[in-house]
Amino acid sequence: MKSGMGFSTGKIIITGEHSVVYGYPAVVSAIEKGITVKVSDQQQENTQLTSGYQQHILKYFSKVFTVDASNLSVATESELLSSSGQGSSAAFALGLFRALADYFSFTVSDDELFRLVTKAEAFVHTNPSGIDSCAVVYGHTHVFQKLDAHNTFEKKHLLIEKPYEFLVIHSGKAAESTGEMVQFVAQKHRKHNLSELFSKMGSVSSRIAEALSTSTFSGDLLDENEAYLEELGVVSQRAKNIIRIIRKNGGSAKVTGAGGSATGSGWILAYAPDITSLTKEAQTSGWENFTSTVQ
Repeated sequence: MKSGMGFSTGKIIITGEHSVVYGYPAVVSAIEKGITVKVSDQQQENTQLTSGYQQHILKYFSKVFTVDASNLSVATESELLSSSGQGSSAAFALGLFRALADYFSFTVSDDELFRLVTKAEAFVHTNPSGIDSCAVVYGHTHVFQKLDAHNTFEKKHLLIEKPYEFLVIHSGKAAESTGEMVQFVAQKHRKHNLSELFSKMGSVSSRIAEALSTSTFSGDLLDENEAYLEELGVVSQRAKNIIRIIRKNGGSAKVTGAGGSATGSGWILAYAPDITSLTKEAQTSGWENFTSTVQ
């Protein structure tokens, strides 16, 4: 049996979701959780149910590298939830591309992987900014900015001397996909011209990047970003309720990712200088959670 294996981390957007699609800076960080993908020329355990997305990636890889990957089986082991803001679709694509490269004994650079993953994501997200691709491919924490519609981007690796620990809390899986939320914002922008709001969000991103790199970060900027996301209409009532409780416990919080308005909004990023009280509240309230260190 011939096989290949690839791994990808997930991601959290610290600031700048949605506004990043319109050319404003965002700050994104890889997380410890991820997905392992294995391809084989024989059936295997944990075989991924064939999906349009998976087939698209296999066909695209075959086309780019002039091979036939169409009949390979794909198996996954994932710690990431879909429709929750962890970059699961980008992580799956990267894991699969890396597994395919391993299977065919190809060496593929990070820059090429970024292009492959961003192209793959267009299948499910229509107009991806590339921020998820940046996080999962390059790792660490970056300031990411899309420069044009042709996936030209600028990324800056943030050098963070003092690591910051965040509590990431699940507000419930969003009923809407990332693509649907991006389209919702796009339609709202066409009707109401949200350029001023996007500019404010971009300003928060720049200030958070500066604060992280100079060890002066505080939660106030998260709260400001959350206010803009709520104004945008991408935060559900359940997520708002959780965020209010976090604030009562001395923390700051915002939705991380595309969000969702009907049910849950995926993951919430919470911060306090000492997250002990937030962790206790999460346990008491029964919120699924994990810690992530931004460094």
